[in-house]
Amino acid sequence: MSGRRPTSGSRPAPLALALAGLLVLALVLGGAAGVRWLRHDAGEPAAAPPVRNVTADWNGPRVAVIQQVVGTWRTGHEATMDQPTIDAVTQWQKDHSLPATGVVDAATWTAMDTGRPWTIDEWTAPSRVPADASRDERIDAMIAFATEQEGSPYLWGGAGPPDLGFDCSGLTLQAMRAGGLDPGIDAVKHASPGWLTTHYLLEDPRFTHVPRSELERGDWVFYADEQGELRHMALYLGDGTMVDSYGSGVHVRTYREKIGTKRFAMDTLVRPFP
Repeated sequence: MSGRRPTSGSRPAPLALALAGLLVLALVLGGAAGVRWLRHDAGEPAAAPPVRNVTADWNGPRVAVIQQVVGTWRTGHEATMDQPTIDAVTQWQKDHSLPATGVVDAATWTAMDTGRPWTIDEWTAPSRVPADASRDERIDAMIAFATEQEGSPYLWGGAGPPDLGFDCSGLTLQAMRAGGLDPGIDAVKHASPGWLTTHYLLEDPRFTHVPRSELERGDWVFYADEQGELRHMALYLGDGTMVDSYGSGVHVRTYREKIGTKRFAMDTLVRPFP
């Protein structure tokens, strides 16, 4: 997910000192050498993670669908299993003669008749490249996936499916998978309580970190606020453009080092395909 949600999940310490140490460690470890390449054939979906019940502080597509059923849906920026949603689920369960737990398990989901599978949080973009694909082929596939999502709505904790939407790091996860790279976490983890994918991707020393002065096509740009707290990320497309999920959803737009009035490009980039 993105760096910080206004009501929960933030990390108060600035990242500058930690990143300095990680840059050194990344060089020692050889950049992305530790990141696992997907070995399935192009077009074959990756193995799905186990689906968990939707409990307090869960995020993402199942929460959005649940909120639409029980009447607490507001915008894609609020797709969290918060107390009003738990209360509404509890009442819905009472009204439908189900155990009034406020937890959405498979039985409650089935009774809601959403038209969506219980496994919707498992949605995973298949690799579009063979295992021996070149760096350029992987970058092309990553960018193609990300730009094809233009128009998908913003969804907190969302990593697809595209009609339900993505947040900034959910788009990242699926784009890297389309390029044949397993970033080490899945869409279920991405939606789980308290997990911040943007921090994970920036801080993991297995990825290659480079200065922003060396910006290239296929790099991930990170944005922090005036206090140095991570807030957002975008994919640089080259030729002065980028793609990200921000505001109303996924957009291809002019690359900028400042987004809005409070988000500034950090000095460190991640290059997933070095």
